[in-house]
Amino acid sequence: MLTNEQLDRLRRCAEGNTLRFESSAIVAVLVAGGYVKEGIGRVATVTPKGQQYLRMRALQRGGSLRPMSP
Repeated sequence: MLTNEQLDRLRRCAEGNTLRFESSAIVAVLVAGGYVKEGIGRVATVTPKGQQYLRMRALQRGGSLRPMSP
């Protein structure tokens, strides 16, 4: 399970925000967990596993399943 801080960064990434200025430790955890893929310049892209995790969390909290950006 991700910490609140890690989950927040994963959500930001899914909304199209870059993680290149975030703590390298946070990005490393998300990459190691398979939730994001790190590209050039530490720009991260949410993976299908990351999308699935966010959908699961939204359902647990009674949130919507609005489509996420690829």
